[in-house]
Amino acid sequence: MSIDIVIKQKGFSKKALPLSVLTGEELAYGTYENGYRLSVGTIEGNEIMLFHPEHIGRGFSVVWTPEEKKQVVLRALNPTCAEELKDFYAVVARITKHWKCSLTVDGNRTTPEKFQKGLDDMLRANDSYLNLFISEALKKDEYGSITLYSALWPLDFGPKEAQMVSEAPEGAPARFARWLHEMQLVDAYYAVVGFFDDPKGIYGRLAFTEGCRSIFPSKPSVPFGLVDPHTGRALECNKYELYLYSTTLDTHLGTVDYAKFIRALDPAKVSYYDTGHVLIEAHDLSEMKELLKRMQEG
Repeated sequence: MSIDIVIKQKGFSKKALPLSVLTGEELAYGTYENGYRLSVGTIEGNEIMLFHPEHIGRGFSVVWTPEEKKQVVLRALNPTCAEELKDFYAVVARITKHWKCSLTVDGNRTTPEKFQKGLDDMLRANDSYLNLFISEALKKDEYGSITLYSALWPLDFGPKEAQMVSEAPEGAPARFARWLHEMQLVDAYYAVVGFFDDPKGIYGRLAFTEGCRSIFPSKPSVPFGLVDPHTGRALECNKYELYLYSTTLDTHLGTVDYAKFIRALDPAKVSYYDTGHVLIEAHDLSEMKELLKRMQEG
């Protein structure tokens, strides 16, 4: 579910839309690396993600450039936290105050005043969407989940997360908001699969770097929408490997099967992150070498 907004500037003498109008005094911004991991404070291309550092939710996107004078397109995702929806509405208010403009929401023309009056209804709808997501997640098996594309990186919302949120004493909306924020506060590198082609076919690769606390998929998969350049159909990949890199030696230590890597990890160095991911503590050079040795022997 999403809220899609198009704001078009009117008049002959049009003015640009400064970044400060979008962010106000509180919001942070960034653009995605590899489509999944937000690089905070950077502007690349014509789309940025906005979020509030004190209540990180799913973020909302703005199709915009510093020189843009014609229109901006905004999208917020549901469910998210209530505070983020309020931030989204505040951004729309700042834009419509800065520009003399028209406003279209989900394909329907409206006025800035009518849109702002709908915030309470949207907050109630957001709670309903959350209940729907909880119901759907509870139907999944132990390893099934709903991927929630969020401000800094995607989160997997599965049965464990759904049960935790639905049974929280503070109520599901408040617990969901806290979960979104806390998960993205984790000081770790979110690892993303890169896909490569060789004579034997498509394979996926992730990199594990010495000294880097990281979030890794429990079982890698092809992201939805990724297309095989040779066939034009959905990409299929059954081979995943891990590339180990040492910063001390500035060299590649070895490449191993990904499933073997997950099995070889010291239980004391790995913990549950979400349904689809684990959190792996930083390994020094000796630990990296020992890990590689266990994988090669296994």
